[in-house]
Amino acid sequence: MIVDHIDNCRLYQTAHPLFPAAFACLLETDWSQVNNGRFEISGEDLFAIVDRRSGKGIDNARLEVHRQYIDIQFLVHRSDVMGYRPLSDCHRPETFDTGRDVGFFADPPASWFSVNEGCFAIFYPTDAHAPMGTDSDFHKVVVKVRV
Repeated sequence: MIVDHIDNCRLYQTAHPLFPAAFACLLETDWSQVNNGRFEISGEDLFAIVDRRSGKGIDNARLEVHRQYIDIQFLVHRSDVMGYRPLSDCHRPETFDTGRDVGFFADPPASWFSVNEGCFAIFYPTDAHAPMGTDSDFHKVVVKVRV
């Protein structure tokens, strides 16, 4: 897991071959003009999900994991509270939807942190994460990067 400000994204360009294109898209797109839903970048290898909504609160946010994609969750407006637990420490699986590439766990997050406006969190397949822990509205872009 990585959490940082978008101004520092150049530090992570070499972490994955698709990260340069992912960060370029995050920096060059006026997200205030993009509707909720899927935003095409490079087919199934690299795309974004634009999301404006209210959080669920810490009590209702669930740990999730992905096998095929890395998440880069970028906060465009406001902030989100996210939970984290290493996948190796998750022992209570609930379901895994292969088509949507998302699985859920009943384990509680080991820690909680805020991702503020202008910041991003990168979650690898080894990182169980619980997004939408905030009680407030937010505007987020989740870039999905094929592993």
